[in-house]
Amino acid sequence: MFLKISGGLLALIVLAIGLYPFVYSGSAEKRFPPIGRIIPVSGGNAHVWEAGPAGGAPVLFIHGASSNVREWAFWLVPQMNKVAPELRALTIDRPGHGHSDRVKGAEQLAVQARFMAEILAREAPGMKAVVVGHSYGGAVALRLAIDRPDLVKGVVLLSPASHPYPGPNAWYVRAANHPIFGRLFAWAAVPALGPAGAKGGTDSVFAPQPAPEGYSERLGLPLLFRPSNFAANAADIGATKQEFAAQKPLYPGITARVVIFSTDTDKVLLPRLHAEALAREIPGARLVVVEGGGHMPHHRDAPAVIAAIRALAQ
Repeated sequence: MFLKISGGLLALIVLAIGLYPFVYSGSAEKRFPPIGRIIPVSGGNAHVWEAGPAGGAPVLFIHGASSNVREWAFWLVPQMNKVAPELRALTIDRPGHGHSDRVKGAEQLAVQARFMAEILAREAPGMKAVVVGHSYGGAVALRLAIDRPDLVKGVVLLSPASHPYPGPNAWYVRAANHPIFGRLFAWAAVPALGPAGAKGGTDSVFAPQPAPEGYSERLGLPLLFRPSNFAANAADIGATKQEFAAQKPLYPGITARVVIFSTDTDKVLLPRLHAEALAREIPGARLVVVEGGGHMPHHRDAPAVIAAIRALAQ
């Protein structure tokens, strides 16, 4: 037997599905509002959170996929400011993430680097910064060092993504990038179903160690499952193979000092394809292998990461 649904009930179901993403997005943004300033950039606005003295040596932090500035604000930066009060942290939501607008062409690493460069040049005029990039943010940090060496004093990479890799992207990335059904998937399915898989995703980036207690809440992970944020994240990841292939030949030309942190338990990005390859290709790059910590070396050994940042800043 088939359940008969009246036209009126069907209309209500369709209306609920259509409205829920608005409700979800509004609720997530109310729970996790901007913690910094909203400033204008070319093509939109950017969310910038900073800590440390206004005239201090600038350290620019670039978060990875599925993340936002809270990755830095509640863990690494407070620890850095305690032991290195002379440093000024600038953390920026990448285009389309957190509370930054998605700018045109942001799936390209060069566009993301320009986004960062514009803010850095405005917020720390006449100064070179140490640029810290985690995972996908590492690829953006590298591009910034390639395109704007005048702004970059040194680079600290944390489990960086940098080279083409075998195999397809995750199914949900492919679904969100589908030319016909992608927008519908991001709009209708992600806000309703995405939060249920959040814990598994968080556990995977810290494995084999557990995630810090309350990590997802402090990160504001529900922001990711807003349709616009999820689509931006999927577009970034979906373009990585092409973008990494185009950027790889440029790595030997990087002149800034580079320190690369990887772990011996990273299952998200294979170190031999990314971190270890970068250490061979960038002149003078130093590779530091952290025991444990999965894909999050800055959580596993924050003092070593902070020491590297401080040394480059000096």
